[in-house]
Amino acid sequence: MFTYCHSDFNIFLDLTGPDGWQENRDFLEKMKQLSKKKSVTYASEALIEDTESRMYPFNPEGLPTDIGWIVYEDLDTDETGVLIISNNIDHMKHYVEYGFSTVYLQTENCQLDFDTTVMPDEVWDYDNFNSFADHPNLRFTYSSELLGFPNKAELKSKLFKLSNKLRIPNTDWEADIIFTGRYFTSKDNRHYHHPLSRAILGFKKDRFNQRDVVKKVLGKTIGEYLNSDDTVTHIAIVPPRPNKESRFIGMEEFMDADIKVEHDLLESVNDYDSPGKYPTFNEKYQHVYDNIKCTKKISGHVLLVDDVFTSGATTAECARVLYKEGASKVTILPLAFTQHFNYYEQSVMPVIFNSDGNEYHLRFRNSDHQVFWSSKKDNGEFDSKNFEIINQEYVDYHGHWSAKKVEVQEYSADKEIQAIIFDLDNTLLQTDHLESYRLQRTAIKDTSLIKKEHIIIQPDILAELQRANIKVGIVTRSPRNYAKSLLAAYGYTYDCLIASLDTLRSKPAPDPLLKCAIKLKIKPEYIVNIGDQKTDLQAGNKAGMMSLHIDTVLDDNVLIRTLNRYAPLEF
Repeated sequence: MFTYCHSDFNIFLDLTGPDGWQENRDFLEKMKQLSKKKSVTYASEALIEDTESRMYPFNPEGLPTDIGWIVYEDLDTDETGVLIISNNIDHMKHYVEYGFSTVYLQTENCQLDFDTTVMPDEVWDYDNFNSFADHPNLRFTYSSELLGFPNKAELKSKLFKLSNKLRIPNTDWEADIIFTGRYFTSKDNRHYHHPLSRAILGFKKDRFNQRDVVKKVLGKTIGEYLNSDDTVTHIAIVPPRPNKESRFIGMEEFMDADIKVEHDLLESVNDYDSPGKYPTFNEKYQHVYDNIKCTKKISGHVLLVDDVFTSGATTAECARVLYKEGASKVTILPLAFTQHFNYYEQSVMPVIFNSDGNEYHLRFRNSDHQVFWSSKKDNGEFDSKNFEIINQEYVDYHGHWSAKKVEVQEYSADKEIQAIIFDLDNTLLQTDHLESYRLQRTAIKDTSLIKKEHIIIQPDILAELQRANIKVGIVTRSPRNYAKSLLAAYGYTYDCLIASLDTLRSKPAPDPLLKCAIKLKIKPEYIVNIGDQKTDLQAGNKAGMMSLHIDTVLDDNVLIRTLNRYAPLEF
């Protein structure tokens, strides 16, 4: 399936790009054929003659910014219910960023020059569209995104060469770039159920069997490129940091090619700063420049391979030194391009939890690297589910008018409260002086650092809440060993602690708060969430909880008033 589409999706054809398709009779007939299987709405200045099929014309004025209202109001559905197919390259970014499954359709005079940081789900030509009209569930995806799909045998792979080349700063050299796939960061909803993104994350951190999974798909992708280009003389890898072993070793086992992978052709000279620390490409490049060398003289066409292409700064420096040592051509082949989105435009999609409050994670079978979902129960057993089962449940959370979209709960003193969840740092305790411990992810053993004046909410308040049958949760982005040592040192009692890495995403995602609610066995609407940061409150709102800033709690004596209501005591 496409990134978000559920099984019964509509088609929205944005044909406001280059003219020429209007005279393509085969294309028009396939549109009509498709409309007999799916509801098809098209936006164009041209009106298509149609007397038998379900094709509905739409005024293109306002596209692409009005697409949300078109889908929600006119088509009466949401992001999961529509596949957008467009030949207007200027509209791609908006559709993709907003959260729609999107296909770029190359009709007459269309170019492959869109931004690789905002890639559509697929790129089609007329043949692909025609095949889709015959089989609306068939995909024509980027080669590396074939990874792990259960219907892998039916998927059609594609490699694309970007129209714009990567230019090497301060030189006349440039390198071709190949389209292979997308990498979504954990801030993006798509990261959760996108097999390639999850595999790459595991590849970098050496989790489970994901290094072999990535090496396998990368080897096959390289082989696919070599089958289309017989001029390649060298295969080079973007090098690891000094004294580190390349993660790519062993990749050649999955390649069907005679060319040897030269893991030592490029070498890092110095352990340079991560380019991600710097805002512009030029600044990133300056911190990589002269920190990579080519270890020998070469000639011919070099295929430069990496797992993820983000800014291109490191890749550009690798290409420069390859040219410097004799390469006549460099082609860059990353497994995926990092996608950059305005995540705040997306609807909220919480991850999927089992009944014990443990989330489902993507896994790959050892035997054939097929993808599935797995979650761990509190008794230590694992629960495994088919990819499509959990994927469908996840997609069903999405949508502007989705029945599952939570309502923001406003706090009121007369509302029923069954649990209170506290943030830790600068909510329960003032902890600015402990920042080094938090960043180093270490427990606090020096009790002289822990003083009474750092207390914001007294520990006995939490104990009294528990005696009044109000559950107490702690949800923090700090590491568990740091949090546990700090809470223990002050004598705080609680029913559930959720710390960093206990969920894939942290606040402002609702996931850690929802996990805590399930562990507490309390519905979110009966929970008050208290924190000191905007992200704390955003997470609580997205989780459907009543959220309050710590200053409001202190100023209005919220906790004392709650105790007097549920267990009248003198405080």
